Amino acid sequence: MIQIFGEYRENLSDDHEFLILGFSPSSIPIQQRWRNNGLSADFIADYLTTFLPLNEDKPGTQVRQAEVKSAVSYIANELLENAMKFHDETSSYPIQFGIYLLEDTVCTVVLQAINSVSPTTVDKFQAFVQELTTSDPEAWEFSSSAFFSN
Repeated sequence: MIQIFGEYRENLSDDHEFLILGFSPSSIPIQQRWRNNGLSADFIADYLTTFLPLNEDKPGTQVRQAEVKSAVSYIANELLENAMKFHDETSSYPIQFGIYLLEDTVCTVVLQAINSVSPTTVDKFQAFVQELTTSDPEAWEFSSSAFFSN
């Protein structure tokens, strides 16, 4: 059963820039994968910055580019870590992580994580995602006992 959480754009077109990474969850233990998640997130952020305009005459553009890179790296790392953490170990489907650059009137960046969640975890996971998507981000306090505990 396929379920979509959060804001989702159907039919992300391949006529804009995009990059999709695939991970085989059974290739190495998740503990060994944590370092790779950070490297992958940094790679995604570096990839994005190649498309951001940089004006050497305006130092503010360099600062803004660094801010965007840092934010994308952080968000990508969180999404990827959670996709790995909640992936159903019995599933043969790979974990996919993608970045899409859509150009409407401005450049829109879409980060997408695709994974499989086990039927025994799905209700708890749905409740957690629902809380994240409907609550105030300023009020978030994460604790290991909130959802991430076994």
